[in-house]
Amino acid sequence: MQASQPLASGAADAVSTGSSYGRGYFPPVTRATVTSDMVAFPETDVGASWIYDQRLPTNDIQLTTWQGYPMAAAPVNKAATVASLPPPKTLFKPRSGVGHALWQADFYNRLATTNLLHTGTAPPPSFEDAVATYPYKNQMEIYHLWLAALEQYRVENTCVYNLIMATIDLSGNREETDVDYLARHFHHGIHRDGQGLAKWIHSLNDLSAVGEQDRLQTKLADAKLTTPPAQVTIDILEKHCTDLLSLWLKINGNHISTPASFNSRLLSSIPQQGSSGTALGSLRSWFADKITDRAHFLAEPDGLIDAILAHARTLGMPAAGGASDRGQVFTVYLSLIHI
Repeated sequence: MQASQPLASGAADAVSTGSSYGRGYFPPVTRATVTSDMVAFPETDVGASWIYDQRLPTNDIQLTTWQGYPMAAAPVNKAATVASLPPPKTLFKPRSGVGHALWQADFYNRLATTNLLHTGTAPPPSFEDAVATYPYKNQMEIYHLWLAALEQYRVENTCVYNLIMATIDLSGNREETDVDYLARHFHHGIHRDGQGLAKWIHSLNDLSAVGEQDRLQTKLADAKLTTPPAQVTIDILEKHCTDLLSLWLKINGNHISTPASFNSRLLSSIPQQGSSGTALGSLRSWFADKITDRAHFLAEPDGLIDAILAHARTLGMPAAGGASDRGQVFTVYLSLIHI
């Protein structure tokens, strides 16, 4: 990035709190022209002005001073903090869709751990933000402070990009085209667009389209506990309940605070035929009675699953089986309700 230059004659008059993200006649900060159909904040060299087309409060500036102006906080080496993060248990494959909710929860946790949550989720600083933050500075001073905020944002957004790249796996049939796409859309000289990369990943896993919702509805209707009733274990039952809840939450209109349709769907997914005389058959009958009685634990899916597993143990259902996903159930909840 070029060092900032003094404002051209008349440029200060063009700057006002009503300007659109600093579109005055300023000298360019960078001469690279970058356009993107995915990046929501392109860097543009238009009319000798440089713009970030989004907003971010400038009180997130991490520099101690800049050209003699006091800033908000002491320097933080966030790049080193990102590099020191432990690797995830498994790398997320963006095009697979498998584990997106868990990856998203881990992503936000890593942003919070590295103090990058605001940079990773909010838009860049605008000139209006700088005016509001420093009301007693003159326009020349505010302009330079704004440039410092933008530079800091670009550095931190690069940290967000590197954080994401350490958690994903692009291998597969489209690896080469995906790598090329990232380079064209999210690489700007030495800087990287972490927010753009995150939005691209989310777009690949967007389940809101009508066709995708129809597919999920069909999958939910067809979901059954397929293990023979006599061979069902606590771990198999737990995984079935958790997987069904995760699928149910992905359907538009379903919410954890109103789980009545989930309770009915879970009951119908447990086979009745062939389960007579087994622990699973007794469990299904008990569950049906609790729905009729409107038991208190039906108001919370997690409480319902706990109650089902507790009663299954009482009936003598064996515990042996596959690895449990129980420790991840709340992670799935939080991710799917966009916390």
